[in-house]
Amino acid sequence: MKMFEGDTVCRAVLYPRCAKNGSFDEAALLQFGDVYRDGKMYALSLASRFLLKDEDGAHGYGRRAAGVANGIFAEKHGAEPVGEDRVHYLGFYDIEYGPLSRVSLEHYHSELTWKVEHGEQAHFQLEWVLTSDLPPGNKTEKVLRKDRSAARTIISFLLSGPVRDPEVDSDLLPFDLPNLPRPLAA
Repeated sequence: MKMFEGDTVCRAVLYPRCAKNGSFDEAALLQFGDVYRDGKMYALSLASRFLLKDEDGAHGYGRRAAGVANGIFAEKHGAEPVGEDRVHYLGFYDIEYGPLSRVSLEHYHSELTWKVEHGEQAHFQLEWVLTSDLPPGNKTEKVLRKDRSAARTIISFLLSGPVRDPEVDSDLLPFDLPNLPRPLAA
C-alpha cells in the first residue's frame, strides 16, 4: 500500500505514554521505538486516515491500540494494569503525508511503510533507518540522538489537532492536549 501527497496519517495519543511529569509532552508522543534493538532502525506507529475513513474509525483504532497495550501488560504481569500502568486513549493528531515524507536527517533515511500490526490494516510505520556507518562510541550515539531529536521537533510542527476522543475516561478529561501546530518562533 502506498501513500500519496495529499494523504493524511494520524498519531494516537495514549496516556500516560504521552506525558512527562503529569503534562503533555510532544517528545513522548513522538518517541521512536528502537525496532531492532541495535539502534539501526527506529519507528513511529501511525495510521492511514484514508483506511480509517472518518473520525470514528480513527478513535476506534486508538482505543484498540490502548487495549492491545493493556493486554500485553496483563499477559506479561499476570494481572490487569491499574493506575499509571493502565494505558488510556485520549484522541489523535493528524499529519499530512507530503511534508512528512520530505523530512530529512543527516544520518537517517525515513520511509513510511505499511505494516499490519495486531490485525490493524490501517497501521503504518514511519521508519528511520541508519544510513551512515559510524564507529560505535558515546559521541556517535550522542550525534544520532540529536538527529532523532531533530526529527521529533520537525514532525511536531507538522501535527494538527487534536481530535479528542468523545469517550475519554472522565478522570482524564482535564489532561491538556494542546492545539497544534503552533506558529514557528520568529
